[in-house]
Amino acid sequence: MLACGSLAPAQTLNLDQTAAPAPGEGMNSLALIESLQKEIAELSKPGVPGAGVRALVRSIAIDLVKSGVAQGPSGSAHVVLGRTLAQRRESIDHWASTHDVPADVLALMKETAGAGVPPERDAMEVWTRDAVGPLLVFAWPGEQIGWPAELSRVSARVPTESLPDLAMHAQFSDAVSAVFARVEERLAAAEQFGVTRAGAWRLRDDIAAAASIAGPQKPRWMSDPSLAAWRSELVACVTSLIPSNGAAAYTPMQAAARLRVMRLASELAAKLQALEPASSGRASLIALDQLISASEFRNDAGVADRLLAAMDALSLIRNASTDDKSLLRQLRPAARALEPAARNAASQLLEDLPRLIKRSDALADPGMLASINSARRRRDDQHLVRRLSDLCADDTRAAAQPPKDNAPADTATPDNTPTPPIAPGDAGKPKDSRPNESVPPDSNTPDAGAPDSKPAAKPTESKVAETALDPRLKNVGARLLVLGQDLSRSDKRDLAIGELRSLADELANFRALPGEPEANFAAGVSTGSHASVTRVRAWSTLTNSRLTDVLAALSRVRTDWLAGWSSAKGAPPSENAAPLGAYRAVFAVLNDAAAALDDESPMNSWPGFELSHDARAQLTDPLPRACAAMVDSLLAGNYDDATQAAARIRAEHAAALLVGRLERMAAVESLGESSDTTLGALAQVVAGRPDAENAWLLAGYADIRADIAGVCRYAAELVPPCDQPERFRVYITKRADLVLSTLDARSGE
Repeated sequence: MLACGSLAPAQTLNLDQTAAPAPGEGMNSLALIESLQKEIAELSKPGVPGAGVRALVRSIAIDLVKSGVAQGPSGSAHVVLGRTLAQRRESIDHWASTHDVPADVLALMKETAGAGVPPERDAMEVWTRDAVGPLLVFAWPGEQIGWPAELSRVSARVPTESLPDLAMHAQFSDAVSAVFARVEERLAAAEQFGVTRAGAWRLRDDIAAAASIAGPQKPRWMSDPSLAAWRSELVACVTSLIPSNGAAAYTPMQAAARLRVMRLASELAAKLQALEPASSGRASLIALDQLISASEFRNDAGVADRLLAAMDALSLIRNASTDDKSLLRQLRPAARALEPAARNAASQLLEDLPRLIKRSDALADPGMLASINSARRRRDDQHLVRRLSDLCADDTRAAAQPPKDNAPADTATPDNTPTPPIAPGDAGKPKDSRPNESVPPDSNTPDAGAPDSKPAAKPTESKVAETALDPRLKNVGARLLVLGQDLSRSDKRDLAIGELRSLADELANFRALPGEPEANFAAGVSTGSHASVTRVRAWSTLTNSRLTDVLAALSRVRTDWLAGWSSAKGAPPSENAAPLGAYRAVFAVLNDAAAALDDESPMNSWPGFELSHDARAQLTDPLPRACAAMVDSLLAGNYDDATQAAARIRAEHAAALLVGRLERMAAVESLGESSDTTLGALAQVVAGRPDAENAWLLAGYADIRADIAGVCRYAAELVPPCDQPERFRVYITKRADLVLSTLDARSGE
């Protein structure tokens, strides 16, 4: 009995450090609430200028933090938005002390705030928007509400047909046309701001796609019942986008989701009509028509997944041309060897497509999944051939030719160390690409940057330029030719594919490493990139002022890698690739770490992210010592140790690296601070809703917002005094690692 009794208290202990913190844990959030409450009490004294609005903003922040603390980790987004308001209260105080806020503005804010903070994140963000919005509209009437973008790098948008015109062409009633016009006005306003621009464009395109087949002249493949159901659904969705006192079929967010399903269905129909042979397209169109007229099209949440799967399946059916002159000659045997399997997989997927569209259990059918996975593997194999061709292309020859005006051409470096250019599509996305886009390039797309190995064709000729092999990679090309021939032999196919994948990774490391252009700029050896003063200092700190040595050693390692191929008969041993692999692992860490140390950034202007300098320091302070030790191992030639150190830093400091990754993503988007730092942050609370996927970071990955918010929330709890730092740190690291893994998978890093 005594033994059993002694076990009772032990059962309440939680020894799992990865377990989520319990509701109410965290001294700093509770201390913030207490501090804000004391400030409200001081503001209640007579004669305090702007006391009403200053106290109300603090009250809203308290309610958000309290609600989040009570929910535990699931309330992290609440806490982050509450901290966003609290961190800017001094700026708000300064403004409020010199401006009189009208009573009706305060009344609107109090009316919303008095309803209480909803526990759901989406509803909470709408509540916060409505509670703070009146103040922003009054305080900064001439300002753009949204995260500002550098206009010179904002992609141009060709407007689609106006929504009122679409309603007129579809012959909707005057009342419905008026609703379309109101939605047009709201979308036009949303398109003016960085944080809502992409979401507004997408919603406009969704409506336009759905309306394109809603006219009185129905498509040939659509039955009358399907057209009637389609028109009714479109009107219900568009009407639900406008807040009103009347009954709506959906909430605005539900309506946006339904319009996305309708767009997928319309795009799928267009692709099916172009299918060859025609019988495959007809059977799938019949299945789509039956789906649209069925009640499950409006009620089954799984319909969107099936339509997406069907669209993905169609993308897998396109095969690469086996006589593509933009492919290296050495890789054409590989392309020819892969083509029959790809054709067979595509044929099987075409037969299965009607079942995928029509059956609700299709995505759980093992046979269907096997068909999709087989086609995807064949497509990936074909993309591998294209990638290898790009990586081996001699894209320096054109630059080496003397220009017509006899100006001196670029030459090799004095020591003849390789300074290869970045291979297309390998060293990261171009600056104008968005991080939420991860569609693989079409296999038939020629390499526009590849030089012609023959004299230039006359303007009247339409000859395709033949890609030339980089002369330094002569032996690599010979090996590619052998592997392509091995692909035709069943007993060697799997080994050949595996070696091709490994070789692609080696070539990628030879061409460029993550962050290498910025590192070259920081070391003063190249002007091809740009970095702020703080970012340059970060690279120096992380490498213990040995960045120049690192880059020189990298050049020597590349030379050694080439020498290994030059001296080998066939392929060199696997050890030949180890040094370059170690450099990639190290640079991947340094690239994110440098951005993490550079805290002069706009990230705190995004409503899903809030880190004080102290909280950020708790995450990033260990990075310089850990990275310097990693670099020492690298320079000493201890490549296994360096690779293991990189993995260890990723595992132990994932939160700090996540901060850096988000900073880099913000830079790619050309997003910056508002001229008014208070407005810049608070405006996101207003502009970031109602569509969760409007946020630039999260298109298709809205779930990671919770993890990012969790990292921010519990990083703030690490600031002393902190009662259980190790527990919070382990939890933060786990959440950050999940986000990094998601972002890696999306970007292919």
